[in-house]
Amino acid sequence: MLRHSFVNPVLRMFWICSCKMPTISFPRFQRLQSFIWVFTSSPFFLLFIFSSNLDHDYLSTTLSSWQLNTTRNLRFPAHTVPLPDPLRVWIIESTGSHDEVRAALVHSFGGLDHGEMTMFRLMDRFDIPDIMDNFTMEAPVKSTRGSQVFEHAVHELPLPHVVVSTTCEADLKELAEPMQFLLANSSAHLFCTIHHADHWVKGRHVEVAREWVEKGRIDFLGLSKHTVDYFVRKVATQWDSRTPFKARAYPPLFPIQLPESEAGTVDLAMQGDYSPSRRNYRSIFKGLGQVVSKVEEYGQNETVALRLLGHGKKPKVPARIKNHVVFDESLSYPDFYSRRSTSFAVLPAFASSDYLDRKASSTIPAALIAGAPVLADEQLLASYTYLPKEAVWMMKPGETEMMAMARLVGHRDEYRRKREACRMAAKDLMEANRRNVRKWVTEASWKSKWIEDR
Repeated sequence: MLRHSFVNPVLRMFWICSCKMPTISFPRFQRLQSFIWVFTSSPFFLLFIFSSNLDHDYLSTTLSSWQLNTTRNLRFPAHTVPLPDPLRVWIIESTGSHDEVRAALVHSFGGLDHGEMTMFRLMDRFDIPDIMDNFTMEAPVKSTRGSQVFEHAVHELPLPHVVVSTTCEADLKELAEPMQFLLANSSAHLFCTIHHADHWVKGRHVEVAREWVEKGRIDFLGLSKHTVDYFVRKVATQWDSRTPFKARAYPPLFPIQLPESEAGTVDLAMQGDYSPSRRNYRSIFKGLGQVVSKVEEYGQNETVALRLLGHGKKPKVPARIKNHVVFDESLSYPDFYSRRSTSFAVLPAFASSDYLDRKASSTIPAALIAGAPVLADEQLLASYTYLPKEAVWMMKPGETEMMAMARLVGHRDEYRRKREACRMAAKDLMEANRRNVRKWVTEASWKSKWIEDR
């Protein structure tokens, strides 16, 4: 492309000219000659370096940290591009199972000036509307509709400028035809949220997404940098297309009112489906007795409670630790985060390494939202790059989760510092999400010329 048709010939011209320039014997003039050559050729050298990335925009956006990947391809000052008034944003969630990601997207896109949002969702679970009703937003939710009517809504006017798919793997399958209609009959830009990066090799959703890619009207959002990296490096490389696209890292966080009080017990929290394929309960139950014994040694009249916040078929608990295991089942989201906010530590206890390379766990953002420090090792921090080290309990090499907790349970002052670090990190991330969304939407507006279309 640009690099082959323009830049390299120019560089060759300067190289030839420099070689044929006569050598001046006086040192002063030699220095002047060198300065002139560097000064005149440097812009072309920089252009060469810059253009070498143009063929690979879809790669370059993922290789930097999540804070930086939003400006890599911005070709204009963001503040100079006006957005439509109103800016119409449609948020879709057709599975009924990713309420928290939808809430995070509503909060992030709700920061857009002059925006108005319409939600299409299958259902509202566990009082999630109570949380979203407390968001402070520039772009209010104008209406909430069932995802079942989305295929009819695309035939109504006005059509959206922005479409946000909460679970893109499912939404593009379930709503393939209306999404194709929008592509053909509007200038809408799609933000496609990826949950399982390894599910994007083939399928109906991949076919539909690639149609948006060919038109240059889609950004992929991965819920952590490692899912974006896997998607770009190991999945998209199997597509028979080299059309560049943007893949962004998006940590799904939203604000919630939290209690300030601490628990009277040493609460260790695990969340999610009770299935043993999701969490390594055997290892956790085996080591819980060590933590109980260590707390008793401190003699601080504290007890240990392992709180399993989730749903499904309960794992079998050994009799010796039964009094220290609590099942918090099917809580509303306000109650869930209230309970989680008092946790001394959140235990990921992943049963599979998939959560570290190709899919993102909801445990990590939920812990930050609640202000509860996660028990982490270096590999987890390398995957969830938005998680600051000062906000986690660090495991030592070779430790199990419960060996680490037995070492850490007496550090109550350190817990308070980490709890505050979690809350500050969550606040910073949510503000950054809104800034990033503004940049992404502004870039889409510049490309799609929404101002001219309205």
